[in-house]
Amino acid sequence: MAQDYDKLLKEILREVFPAITEKVLGIQTRRIDPLPFDLQYTTELKTDQLYKVTPLTGPAFALHVDLQTKNDKAMPARMLAYCGLIHLLHGLPVHQYVLYTGKGKLSMPATITFPAFTYQYRLLDMRQFPYQTFLQSQQPEEVLLAIIADFGEESSRLVTQKILRKLKELSVSEAELSRRVKQLSRLGTLRNISTVIIQEALAMAITLDKTKDGLYQLGQQERQEEIALNLLKEGLAEEMIIRVTGLTPKEINQLKQRLSSKQ
Repeated sequence: MAQDYDKLLKEILREVFPAITEKVLGIQTRRIDPLPFDLQYTTELKTDQLYKVTPLTGPAFALHVDLQTKNDKAMPARMLAYCGLIHLLHGLPVHQYVLYTGKGKLSMPATITFPAFTYQYRLLDMRQFPYQTFLQSQQPEEVLLAIIADFGEESSRLVTQKILRKLKELSVSEAELSRRVKQLSRLGTLRNISTVIIQEALAMAITLDKTKDGLYQLGQQERQEEIALNLLKEGLAEEMIIRVTGLTPKEINQLKQRLSSKQ
């Protein structure tokens, strides 16, 4: 599950990186060009996002951005390793950011101190940015990021409704809308609101043929998973849960892991 939304976030970030550079990182650019994400120098490291940025003023630099969904005490050491290789391979000054999108409170360090120097990267929590920052975009991929931003005093259900309306407005077909909602639901796991997203999506899809629409199938899957989770909590045998819900053994195992992580 974690790899699922992590991969999706990286794909979305790649699509809307110029907007992220301006709205999240606060960098005004004249030009931005992708650099190879794979860093090969004896040991291979792969960055999430790596670009050569030509700012409005000043010299060009390498912009390295990584996504992190969990707090990691070793993050400064990892980022330092990236920094050295990027500079060695591309000969550019390096600007580094980590965008935190996790469920828990941000608590990992952003600095590491050595006897001769202190290294630091910039650490940003995506929840410090108002969801409107992304909702106002005309690019669906960017609108999706609103679900992991700051809702302020608004309820998750109200924000979800606004995001879904915007996605519906920007989608050119029912198939595209269905795909966007599935992506939104996957990202919603980072805020524990996937069920809310599906409920609101189904409410908006009343005029669609639910027996053929992807939203309906996704909603059915969500409901079956909820039933399975409740049965697991009650200690019912896995074979019986599979028979009752129609879920696969692999899906049941994933739900068991989800329960264990919460305990």
